[in-house]
Amino acid sequence: EGRLLNRWGHHYKAELQASQIQYSLGGEYIIPGKDPRVDQYSLRASLLAQNNDIQESQTARIGISKKQQGKSWLSIMSLDYLLESFNFNGDDEETTALLMPSLNLSRVQPPGQLFVEQGNRINVVLSGAYSGLLSDMSFVQAALHTKWIWPFGPRGRLLTRADAGSTWTSDFDRLPATLRFYAGGDTSVRGYRLDSIGPTDSDGNVIGGKNLLVGSVEYEYRFLEKWAIAAFVDSGDAFDNAPEFKTGVGFGVHWLSPVGPVRVDLASGLEEPGDTVRLHLTIGPDL
Repeated sequence: EGRLLNRWGHHYKAELQASQIQYSLGGEYIIPGKDPRVDQYSLRASLLAQNNDIQESQTARIGISKKQQGKSWLSIMSLDYLLESFNFNGDDEETTALLMPSLNLSRVQPPGQLFVEQGNRINVVLSGAYSGLLSDMSFVQAALHTKWIWPFGPRGRLLTRADAGSTWTSDFDRLPATLRFYAGGDTSVRGYRLDSIGPTDSDGNVIGGKNLLVGSVEYEYRFLEKWAIAAFVDSGDAFDNAPEFKTGVGFGVHWLSPVGPVRVDLASGLEEPGDTVRLHLTIGPDL
């Protein structure tokens, strides 16, 4: 991160991430707005490649955005040009180009805390493209992600989470893999591997869905100042028409570390393609 490039307060960020199944390279040039404390403009570009048991994709993206922090809500208005090549389990490769405006609204209450006794997070995302305007297809997509935490008893908390989304398009086959909905994984339906829940092709390969519904209820009991045990139920599905919910149940041990809760959970997926026992590890703030 370059924090001060000139006397106008311009700065930049660059990031490289690499793993066995995914790597990405991105950069962002940030220009302060009229009130630098609450608004800014940015120019950004990124490359993303994924190769796992479900899909293979290469995505290039370039765009501009305006970020503004209101009294409670953070809004980000963006315009991106996306070019993605993708296939599922070695099938024929599809390439799609999209000029994609989007609006991202988010709120965290209370803000900036690693551990909260009571609070919530709400994130709403709207995006789309039009085939007559530098795009290979038309679509509109809306998604909602929310999490609520309440005190429950003298040393307990109740954590609930919900994710919902829907896509409207007449040409779903051309919708890039990274814009489709999937379920399963550490922050979705535990007991199932990442993105393993969703519509499949004739060979049984998960190809993602138009819609998403996921919910979770978890009870956490703190038996020491920085240690807690938890039990949870997750359920959800990514689907095209009607959902066929997949459910996972499990328990975990959580440690309140200096960088936020470290959660080690064991879960069992009750339906196919769930695992009998699956380990899930997440690190970071509650909200």
